[in-house]
Amino acid sequence: MLQGFSGSAEGRLDAIDGPLYEVIDPVTDKIGELVSLQLAVASQEREAVGELCSRSQVIYPTIALVVALFGLIASFLIIRSISKPLQAMRKMMKRVVEKSDLSSRLTIEGSDEIAELGTALNHMMGNFDKVISRLSSVADEVAAWRHTVLDGQ
Repeated sequence: MLQGFSGSAEGRLDAIDGPLYEVIDPVTDKIGELVSLQLAVASQEREAVGELCSRSQVIYPTIALVVALFGLIASFLIIRSISKPLQAMRKMMKRVVEKSDLSSRLTIEGSDEIAELGTALNHMMGNFDKVISRLSSVADEVAAWRHTVLDGQ
């Protein structure tokens, strides 16, 4: 390639390199500008991501705390809505056992499964009361019949 040029090898290279550098230097400058632009944009993006990461380190735990608080409140309300009627049923049954009071009834609120259980318990107590009343009535009739039979002898 250098054979067509006369003079020293260095002079011949300058004859080729000179025009080549004139074409390549502007491209090299543009590539340098592009690299600088990419580094500037990357730096801006890194700062934006760092800021977003910092904000998310505050926001996510706060959201988790709020969700946990709502979960605790909901759990408390659910447990209370179940335990309160069950305690009322327990008290009524204890009254029935201790005082043989078959007239005890629950006050039913709502229409959930616990309320249905309370309604069924009230019906059962009503049926027990009717059965005991009938048995008492039959016992009275038997006692009256017995007196009649014994007095008639």
